Amino acid sequence: MELIGKVGLGPLRLSATGGWLGRFWSEQDGAMSYLALAGALVMMVFGGIGIDMMHAELKRTKLQNTLDRAVLAAADLDNEMGPEAVVHSYFAAMGMSDALTEVSVTETRGAKFVDAAGHQTMPSNFLGLLGIDTLQADGLAAAENARARTEISLVLDVSGSMSGVKIQQLKDAAKDFIDLVLPEWDESGRVSVSIVPYNATVNVGTTLAPYFNLEGLHDYSNCALFEDDTFSTTAIDPTRSLTQLSHFDLNNPLNANGLVDRPWCPTGDTAALMIHSTDAEALKARIDAFQAGGNTAIDLGVKWGSALLDPAINPAIMKMAADGLIDTPYAADLPARFDDPYTNKYLVVMTDGQNTTQYDLKPTIKHAASPVWVDTRGSADPRDYIYSIRVVDKPGTTQDVFYYPHRRSMGRTAAYGSGPFDATLNQPVPVTTTGVQRIIPGTGRAHPFGTTEEGMGRSTFQAFKSTVLAILGMNFGQYKKALLEGEPLTGVGTYAGPVQIAYQDLYGLMNMRTYANTHVRQAYNDGYASYSDYTNAYYAYGAIVDGNQADDRLSRICGVARDEGIQVYAIGVEAPARGLQAMQDCASSDSHYYDVQGDELSQTFSSIGRIVTELRLTQ
Repeated sequence: MELIGKVGLGPLRLSATGGWLGRFWSEQDGAMSYLALAGALVMMVFGGIGIDMMHAELKRTKLQNTLDRAVLAAADLDNEMGPEAVVHSYFAAMGMSDALTEVSVTETRGAKFVDAAGHQTMPSNFLGLLGIDTLQADGLAAAENARARTEISLVLDVSGSMSGVKIQQLKDAAKDFIDLVLPEWDESGRVSVSIVPYNATVNVGTTLAPYFNLEGLHDYSNCALFEDDTFSTTAIDPTRSLTQLSHFDLNNPLNANGLVDRPWCPTGDTAALMIHSTDAEALKARIDAFQAGGNTAIDLGVKWGSALLDPAINPAIMKMAADGLIDTPYAADLPARFDDPYTNKYLVVMTDGQNTTQYDLKPTIKHAASPVWVDTRGSADPRDYIYSIRVVDKPGTTQDVFYYPHRRSMGRTAAYGSGPFDATLNQPVPVTTTGVQRIIPGTGRAHPFGTTEEGMGRSTFQAFKSTVLAILGMNFGQYKKALLEGEPLTGVGTYAGPVQIAYQDLYGLMNMRTYANTHVRQAYNDGYASYSDYTNAYYAYGAIVDGNQADDRLSRICGVARDEGIQVYAIGVEAPARGLQAMQDCASSDSHYYDVQGDELSQTFSSIGRIVTELRLTQ
């Protein structure tokens, strides 16, 4: 056989495609790509589901926010638009009118409740792969503007530094506050406001004094004093005796008539307390009557303001309501218990100053008989009165010397005599044994001190008041009012010539400077009165509390009020540093404290008023 040819075998050579396929065929690590592909598909599905859920949550949030805003606006008691219309308008503005499913409104006196519900259906994009074609978004909201019973004490500074534009700014701000908390349409009686104007004193007022058992020193004015330990409690017990401030004119210089024109404690109902009123117009009228004058005693203002929120005064409130002085269906429960969950208590105090010194007649003369006799001549006008001043007193003899200021122009001899001057007889008369008499202001009549501390002595007088309370069921202030109006005792309301008066009547009738500088000084110049007689007359008053003591008392009463749950708002209006510190210390928190200018006062009071009446979401 013949070999025609021969083939030689060498290395196998593959094309590019063949090489890739070969490696894919022979290598094992590429087998996981099946799981990766499946996982990617699952991740895409769940990512889509997440997008669907996020979209649904955004829709639900928008629905809920719209519901919240709508019901809050609809429940606003000041909103004149119908509640349902308000809710519908909010949804229309958001382009969601079809999402509102239900609106429910309940209105009562002084209260409004609004409920609303919404629902939206939206198509799903990825959840359809799981058989869920739509998603639902639901919302529910309820707003309540049911004014809980609210008790407010406005403690307002009417001291001398408030004169001018400041007092007008205060009047405007306080009246705006009244309009906010006592709107015309609210006749529910749920909100009561007490006004406590203060300067160096707080005037209880002629109308309310009989309900607070002032001790009965005089009948000219009605301001109370408080012992230091009483600032550790908000309570004032109307059945217990309150120390009465003397009536006197401290700073007024000599004047033509010698009368008490600017008393330390205001007379009548001038700048007096107004207690738990629901009458906005009456409150604003009292505010409009404010006049600035006097020193500053913030501690006394806050003591009264907190006491009017303390249930301890309820017996007085009940009697006032029975007498028609308080007109609210809640009088039986005023003030409410501190733990009453349905009553909010607020105290708003403002000042433009700081605590200053407080004064009263010196203790040596506060309860004493004066060396002065007065003949009223039966006149109701004190300018007609004739005074006789005993400048030489020699007990047991007939050698007393009396000075007659009204006869001074007739010469020295005519101006002095041995007894008090009787205007009817036009001559001096012997000193009688009728004792010290009390002048009934505005009548020209006098009555004995038989039922006063001066006449009985302190211990006997206190026992007498307890007897009056036990037997007649009235405090001494009410008894005194009945006594003077009804005149049941012999000698009450009579005119009997010149009568000796107490220092309370002396400084209630005569300017302190006039008595000292015109009358006693003249007797001193004539050689009858001593220089100490003159200085004692000039400085008949004394300090009873200084500014630092008042700051301490204020701090304590504010702390007790806060502890009892009273929300204390404190406003300093262009006040000095010490006054601002006192206000900040008094406030319930830093957010309850305001340091403002006079032109910001109205805005500040309005802000507090809105807080007091604010809305709240209940769902």
